[in-house]
Amino acid sequence: MNIENKQILIWWAWPVWLASAILLASKWAQVKVLEKRRDPEQWFKWWRSVNIALSAQWMRTLNEIWILDEVMLHAIPMEKRTTHDVTWKLDDFMYWWWPIYSISRATIVQILSRKAQSLWVDVEYNCRITTIDKMNDSVIYQDLVSLNEGKSEDKTYKTSAYDILIWADWLNSTIRSIISWEKAERVPYQYKEFTIDANDNSRHKIDKNSLHIRWRDSCMLIALPNTDWTFTCTLFAPDSWDSSFDKIFNNNNIDASFKELFPDAYKLIWKENLQIQTEKNWVSDLLHIKTDQRSDGNIMLLWDAAHAVLPFYGLWMNTWLADVLQYIEALEEAKDDSYAVIHQRFQNKRKKDTDIIYEKSFDNFEDMRTTGEFEWTAVEKSLKDLDRKLQLILEQQFPNQYRTEHNRLSNTYVRPFDVENTILIKQSDLNKRILTTWIFENMFTWKEISKELLSPFVRDYVNSYAPKERETFFH
Repeated sequence: MNIENKQILIWWAWPVWLASAILLASKWAQVKVLEKRRDPEQWFKWWRSVNIALSAQWMRTLNEIWILDEVMLHAIPMEKRTTHDVTWKLDDFMYWWWPIYSISRATIVQILSRKAQSLWVDVEYNCRITTIDKMNDSVIYQDLVSLNEGKSEDKTYKTSAYDILIWADWLNSTIRSIISWEKAERVPYQYKEFTIDANDNSRHKIDKNSLHIRWRDSCMLIALPNTDWTFTCTLFAPDSWDSSFDKIFNNNNIDASFKELFPDAYKLIWKENLQIQTEKNWVSDLLHIKTDQRSDGNIMLLWDAAHAVLPFYGLWMNTWLADVLQYIEALEEAKDDSYAVIHQRFQNKRKKDTDIIYEKSFDNFEDMRTTGEFEWTAVEKSLKDLDRKLQLILEQQFPNQYRTEHNRLSNTYVRPFDVENTILIKQSDLNKRILTTWIFENMFTWKEISKELLSPFVRDYVNSYAPKERETFFH
């Protein structure tokens, strides 16, 4: 389908709608965006939220809209995961094949906003849609700026027509109830943001090239670096536990609780600032959803409205951007099909991928959360550690044939459905065969394990794929 001059209306969800609008405008569609919030130029300097972890999928989209080089100037490579225990002991887990890049959400929104303006994307901020007229393919929306300036309410309503309406709002989507019955599922955890300021020499207080994680009971504090020498920290805590938010953030208890749970982070944030941030920064719920029905004629749900995932595994923002690319590909590949047929076909294919990502992001959250607890038996923990170590060795020695689950999902262009249902199954079988032969039969030590010992296993693994699969998965 030729989308040139098609009227495409997008309802709020930056940075997704910004990337969508830029891509669609570059193909000469007439794009209009209605955004509930203010122009990001007015607030981006003070906005703090969970940092974005850039992966290959993200970079592919940013390259498509010609801003990758600019974005990377503001991104910091995290080459390893560093865990901090209560005794201040550090343990590093290297990301051998591909680092994770940290960038603040406010920065990337600002870059995308300026790019959209340069392509004459029509964006109206501070508005809300009040009516969707499906019979006439139009919406009625209210200009909240005019309303706040004192104009009579009846003069603040406007109408905008569309050929396609992309609805990309949040988890509690205002239109999803019309299209789909599913509701967001709440994980019994909440999170709160903190900031570790720069040191007196305007430098990072801790290693900037690490993703820092502190586990305590069922509580977890992560820290990602920013280019202004600060760290954005996110504290995750369960609803009911000794380390719940109710206990930690009791006004009379915040200082003692934080100092006990995270003594090194307490020292980095310092007492007065901790109290200020506790009162200033709000607590948010962890929510996720996967929907079966995502379209209704020429209306399409994208992003969190359709498949919100937990912000773990480096898949949250990357899933949004994959939505954008694949949706536009679906439009361009269609011939004379109706919008309803195109949307249903796209939905059926995309759902297979987003359902996998939904499960993997939750599994990764559980894995990170339980790593700090004492839930594993000695044997279970030993086997888990052996498998992780083997994955790293295989990835280092055979980078073109083997990658860890995380790199397969986040840093390749292979569909998550294929990764889960073909590659990871075969890789798991490979790991079991190697571990059984090495450790339990021949009792090799890690130092004795060489590329020559691994080669026969990897050769059989690669040959287990059909020629077409090899071409798709290993290049």
